[in-house]
Amino acid sequence: MRDQRVGVELNITVLPVAKWLAVAFLASVLFSHTNALRFLLLLAGSCAVAVAAIRMRAGGKQDGLDLVPPALFAFLLWMAWAGASLAWSLEPELSQKEFTNELVYTLVAFWFCYLAGQAPGAARALGYGLGAALAAVCLIAGYEYFLDRGHYEFGLHGGAGNLTSALITLVPCLLLVCWLSREKAVSARAGALAWVCVGLAVLGAYTTLNRTIWIAFIMQIFLAGALILWRSRDHRGLERRKLIGTATVAALIAVAAAVTIAQVQQERSELLRQRPGKEAAADPQNDPRLRIWPYAVDIVRERPWLGMGYGRGIARKQLHDRFPEREIWHAHNLVLETAIQVGIPGAVLLLALIGMTAVSGYRYARSRNAIRAACGIAVLCIVMGMLLRNMTDVLWVRQNSLLYWGVIGMLFGVGRMHAGSGRGAQ
Repeated sequence: MRDQRVGVELNITVLPVAKWLAVAFLASVLFSHTNALRFLLLLAGSCAVAVAAIRMRAGGKQDGLDLVPPALFAFLLWMAWAGASLAWSLEPELSQKEFTNELVYTLVAFWFCYLAGQAPGAARALGYGLGAALAAVCLIAGYEYFLDRGHYEFGLHGGAGNLTSALITLVPCLLLVCWLSREKAVSARAGALAWVCVGLAVLGAYTTLNRTIWIAFIMQIFLAGALILWRSRDHRGLERRKLIGTATVAALIAVAAAVTIAQVQQERSELLRQRPGKEAAADPQNDPRLRIWPYAVDIVRERPWLGMGYGRGIARKQLHDRFPEREIWHAHNLVLETAIQVGIPGAVLLLALIGMTAVSGYRYARSRNAIRAACGIAVLCIVMGMLLRNMTDVLWVRQNSLLYWGVIGMLFGVGRMHAGSGRGAQ
């Protein structure tokens, strides 16, 4: 009995520490040049939740932490196949390094953040902590883009590619906080701050001059809106006024996004015309990806079942021999790049992992509890945004992968703690 009491007391002490370590870890991932800090926080947080889990088991407490995140089995299957590819990799050293960086660390981050998300007050800490970090990153990006253009690409915000991935991961969470504020599941102050962060996120997104991110935003907003409307349905159906209002807002969002994409394309083309050797790329019809993808399919056909070995860019020599542009060193498409690395079976396993993550998010989204449902809707929007962004590039690596799996894990953890409650406030 004494062991059980000590275990519970230690969990109460350790879990809040793990919660803040998780938020600090995810916030550090948003900034460049923080590798040592983020891995120190990952190590410290993992040790904290491991201690809590061990003490919980030793004390015989059965209704404490849930130690198995959703979709963990699918993650382990994908990880096992990628690890097996080290045996036949054409570059074993590259594959070993990439396996450690891209899968081992992300699995630890996923598990650690899932357990930390079950701590009391984790939702509030996640919202305020990551909201502040994202606001800072977007302000830095805005400053460097408009006032210090020469340092933009290698600035503290991580560059355009990393910033787009971070925004696609975090903006859905902010929008769901706004909805929760309207539902009175969180405070009005939290909702107002979330709207401010959304505005700064739009500024940050514009500085990237990326077109895909606006398409991803549109699809995420439409998906979240559709799920919220579906969740609020009653036996009489939705009111006609609400449907008309929603359709009007959706149309305005689509028009605003279309105008933004046109403006981004114009500014992007002007910048490319100013760079030697990039004049042809200013025309969307000359997009090099239209030439890369057919050749990537040919590379997959050479080793369709096993692939060349895990690791982004393992086919860079073949691509450099074929294309003069030095930045073309991977397939610029997540599915094709994965098939090149670990064959068609590996690509299927990765898609199964993504699918199982979405299925788990959908189960959360069906909850009557507003916070748990918001966590599930956010997961679905993040998965969709990640897929859309990585259909024209491969950015789901390094800090972007850590942020994705860390946020997903924490959302699952927060949602799990609201599984049996009513509307609740956090």
